[in-house]
Amino acid sequence: MHIILSIVGAASAILILLRLLAESGVTIAGLNPFLWKRRRAWTKRYEGNPIYQIELPLDLTALMVVGVTRLDGTLSREEKQQILKLFESGFSMTRRPATELMVSSQYLLDDRMDFRDHLRKVMAPALPAFNREQIA
Repeated sequence: MHIILSIVGAASAILILLRLLAESGVTIAGLNPFLWKRRRAWTKRYEGNPIYQIELPLDLTALMVVGVTRLDGTLSREEKQQILKLFESGFSMTRRPATELMVSSQYLLDDRMDFRDHLRKVMAPALPAFNREQIA
C-alpha cells in the first residue's frame, strides 16, 4: 500500500510541476530540436537585416542601382530624377511604382553599408530567380 501511495504522490507532484512550468512558459515541446530549429530560423529571418532577404530580381536590381549611386554619399535631386527615369524606361513602370521602388530601396540602404561589404550575401536569395536574359 505504501508503494502505491508513493507512486501516486510522485505522479501528482510531476504533473503539478509540469503545469507550473507550462504556466511560466516552459513546455516539454520546447525541448524538441526540430521545433527549436524552426523557431531559430524564423527568429533570424524576422530580426535579420531585410537586405539579405530580397528574392525578386526587380527589387534586387533597383537596390543595386540605388546602392551604387549612393556610394559617394546621399542622393541629390538630379540623381533621384535620373534613377526614376531609368526605372520608368528600363523596368517599364509608371511614375508612381518607380517612385515607390526607389523609396523602398533607399529605406533598405539607409545607414546600412552592408550592401557594399557583403554583395554576394545580398544577391544570394535572388540569383536563382534571374533568367539568362536578365543576367545579360
